[in-house]
Amino acid sequence: MSISLIDEIFGGKYDIKGKIGEGGSGIVYLAKKLNSTERYAIKTLSTEEENAIKLLERETQNLKRLNHQNIVRFIE
Repeated sequence: MSISLIDEIFGGKYDIKGKIGEGGSGIVYLAKKLNSTERYAIKTLSTEEENAIKLLERETQNLKRLNHQNIVRFIE
């Protein structure tokens, strides 16, 4: 069971507005950057499985290399 981050401030700079989706090992939230109108997707892990952490690290590395208008851009 995971804890909802909705209405929480994440990382000191993002206001979590709602849940966008959920998969087997993670949850994606819609967030608004504080003092801005910019919106972001924040992916969190909902498991501590070693394999899930490795998969997220690989996904992050791949996103850093991609640049296309139809692919989410990795920010931080």
